[in-house]
Amino acid sequence: MFVLQPRTLLRGLLVSLCALCALPFAGPSVLHLTPATATAATRPVVTSVDTMKDSKDTLTNRLSDAQIATEVQMATSLNATHIAVDTPYDAPDYAQRWIKAVHAAGKHVWFRPHFDQWENDYGTTGIMTPRQYETAEAAFLHAHPTLLQPGDILDPCPEPENGKYWAATYGQSWDWSPTPPNAATKEYNAFIRDTTTIARDALHALGADGVVTTIRSVNGWIATHDLEPATVELLGRVTIDSYPEGTLSDPTAAAQAQVAAVSAVENKWHVPVVLGEMGYSTAALVDDATQEAVLRAEFAALRQLPYLDGVNYWVGAGSAQYDGTRLFTGASRLWTARPAARDVAAFYASESHAESSSATTSAGVRVVGNTLVNMAAQPIRLLGVNHAGSEYACVQGWGFFDGPTDSASVAAVASWHATAVRIPLNEDCWLGINGVPSSYAGIALPAGHRILRQDLNAGWPRRHSRPALERGRQRTIDRAATDGRS
Repeated sequence: MFVLQPRTLLRGLLVSLCALCALPFAGPSVLHLTPATATAATRPVVTSVDTMKDSKDTLTNRLSDAQIATEVQMATSLNATHIAVDTPYDAPDYAQRWIKAVHAAGKHVWFRPHFDQWENDYGTTGIMTPRQYETAEAAFLHAHPTLLQPGDILDPCPEPENGKYWAATYGQSWDWSPTPPNAATKEYNAFIRDTTTIARDALHALGADGVVTTIRSVNGWIATHDLEPATVELLGRVTIDSYPEGTLSDPTAAAQAQVAAVSAVENKWHVPVVLGEMGYSTAALVDDATQEAVLRAEFAALRQLPYLDGVNYWVGAGSAQYDGTRLFTGASRLWTARPAARDVAAFYASESHAESSSATTSAGVRVVGNTLVNMAAQPIRLLGVNHAGSEYACVQGWGFFDGPTDSASVAAVASWHATAVRIPLNEDCWLGINGVPSSYAGIALPAGHRILRQDLNAGWPRRHSRPALERGRQRTIDRAATDGRS
């Protein structure tokens, strides 16, 4: 159990520290708000197109630089912020060529590698242990210090549950029997945390701050059954690779299935959700009209989810014989876009329009040098107001806040175009100690804060009006006040 310490609580009194630490911490919440205006600056959502079928699956028949550039340009045309490269660690020269092409096209890289032996790819055999993986990961990053740039994403081991180690060590049912948490899921979570920390620390040592290392893909079952609070707290979000449609071809039913999959994760953890992979259809080769109708419906539904933090469409280019989700098709890699590509482009463009480049993002905000930057490594500026009372009203025994917390007060703040609200807390109230009335301490404290949170949510009803940090930090408060931990 990690018990909240006074110095941890006091740290939350500074909005800059609460919102901007590169590492998550278990402290009080700061609510980051954006007025619902046409020019409102809100947090950026990562949008990506995955190149796995070529950046990974062509290792034995590698593309030329010209062919790589062509595919990257096709992906760039879909208005993505990132392009995912899946080349294994074992082929650093090929990975370098893909990553160089993405950067040359003016896009960020979402690098999703693993070691061949982890999944016994390309003829490798044997069991790679988590410790061996972590050692190799650190060595790779230090050997390639300029591979990634600020704004890029590194997932050090996407879908780590696919490693041969788990079943070989714990049996085929390791992820559900015995009922989690079990020895296997505990080691699995430690592996995610360790590989995340290794990536973060190595990149920092190399002067590559600004590379996002907390977008870690897992499958939907793992996300809702096997992840641990400590893992989610470190990451600050949950990333799932999600293909829930199966053989569904009805657009409405498919959209409902996708929303249900994403919502199940948010309902479990109450943090932002990233779709590390999504695409239609993995179950069958569907015609162009069906693919476009289904994806159009799914994007319309996903656009309504305020906690959706990113989407990586899997895949861009692919084979007409095998890859039902492909957006680009053609012989000899003379790619042409399928009709659904325009729906992906429209969805990504709408996200880019809504998420201004000057966004005061709460998810992925970090310090680079003496500058605050968002997930896309763009400088940001916080414009905040203070909501007083929560640092003294509870101690004095008469309430939670000093002043109104209704919709009218929220509307007033919105009219000032504030992008952050500072809510200080008092450790005596938080911990229910030193004689603070029980009605204003401990469990009662987050109840009072939810009053304001609900009004804040109502005050900014458009998509992304409840940014990731507000939701994640507030639910951390809820859990901490309920069970004394974070």
